[in-house]
Amino acid sequence: MLNGAVAVKVWKNIGMGFLDQHGRQIMIDDPGFDRIFSFLEQKNVPVIGHQGEPRNCWLPLEEMTTIYDKEYFRTHPQYHMYLHPELPS
Repeated sequence: MLNGAVAVKVWKNIGMGFLDQHGRQIMIDDPGFDRIFSFLEQKNVPVIGHQGEPRNCWLPLEEMTTIYDKEYFRTHPQYHMYLHPELPS
């Protein structure tokens, strides 16, 4: 795009944060995105995404493989997916 974005990034809140009218997670393959992706494809705009968390994020603290992850998720429980079974894995 001449005077616009060179790419579009899909953040992890798609699939891990945004809910539809029924309270279900909105996933990246939701038909509501079809028109957007069609437009981006027609314009040859790349789409990149952050679509997941590292494996440690889904483990209990005592099973994590690095001390840094253990400390981070201990102090940031909102991002410790193991504590949020309502989110898709």
